[in-house]
Amino acid sequence: MPRITAVLALLPLASALAETTPVSPEVHADRRATFRLRAPKASQVRLWGEWITKHNTTEELKRGEEGIWSVTIGPLEPAIYSYLFLVDEVAVLDPVNPAGHVGHEGPSGSFLHVRGDKPQDYESQSVPHGVLHVHTYQSSMGLGTRRAIVYTPPNYGRNRGDRFPVLYLLHGSGDTEASWTAVGRGEAIVDNLIAANHAKPMIVVMPNGHITTADQPEPKPAEFRRLFGLDLVRDLIPLIDSSYRTLPSRQGRAVAGLSMGAYQAMWFAMDHPHLVSALGVFSGGIFMPANEGEADITRYATSPSALKNPLGVFRIAIGDRDMNLPLSKKHDSLLTSHNVKHEFQISPGAGHTWPFWRKCLSETLLLLFRNTR
Repeated sequence: MPRITAVLALLPLASALAETTPVSPEVHADRRATFRLRAPKASQVRLWGEWITKHNTTEELKRGEEGIWSVTIGPLEPAIYSYLFLVDEVAVLDPVNPAGHVGHEGPSGSFLHVRGDKPQDYESQSVPHGVLHVHTYQSSMGLGTRRAIVYTPPNYGRNRGDRFPVLYLLHGSGDTEASWTAVGRGEAIVDNLIAANHAKPMIVVMPNGHITTADQPEPKPAEFRRLFGLDLVRDLIPLIDSSYRTLPSRQGRAVAGLSMGAYQAMWFAMDHPHLVSALGVFSGGIFMPANEGEADITRYATSPSALKNPLGVFRIAIGDRDMNLPLSKKHDSLLTSHNVKHEFQISPGAGHTWPFWRKCLSETLLLLFRNTR
């Protein structure tokens, strides 16, 4: 994904541009989409979007009257896609589209919503809705003030005697604790699957996966993994279990994540096998030297705790055009060599993108907590 380097400088121009630029994007009935950008002084305008399947490829816009550049693409599969304009190689947001993604380092993309013939899992539907809560807490690990977003299901307040399993859902390196709701539409996915009786009612906790602020580098992988895991164990899990009617047991707890969050979820489950019974790894792999990763997986596979409490759900999913595919294949090979039961799925045509991660969440929710009461 291109990196935005000049968005803040262009944002003051947004209101002026909006007055002279036609609508963008314009989604047509046949699921084609037209993008327009007023850039009279530009010599080239290109478009990058999550629908593009070929690596390092963009769409070329053509210059029209009054310096308005445009291109029509598609038809596209129903999805919510992120996109950016590249104006003379500078990545910018669509100035007339208010829908977009703010990530760990600021604005990171505009949204294109292509609707299908029927509602999708990630679209808000006429079903009972859960509630999102924001928790702020002080880290006992010296990580400062931290935030987590918590989803409670629609029936949470109905019977005060009910307790609910908990999914800890982790974001990627360019994201924040808000990304699974703002971009992933996670709360709509859970709402819709619960309403259809395809998923168990559950609490979903979306923590801050970063250990440092955006202007500081993260620690080396081993320390990063250790600190994040201890933050969950010492601070966040106790906070959630004391604040909500959870099932505070291994069988009532799962962890899943995408990209960086996949790395964190994988190692949290392996470092603390007594705490979680299900694991989802989306677009992740072994992000550390192969021998260290292999040694740690061997240690996990032969540990008494893991042998006594194997994961009931261990699902690895990745697209065949994802840059992490070699790492994910290595992960699968190591687990297989140690007879660790897991599912490994490679999805044709899928990349390192939110349309794929929304699908991963939907598919994983179907499997979780099937034996909990």
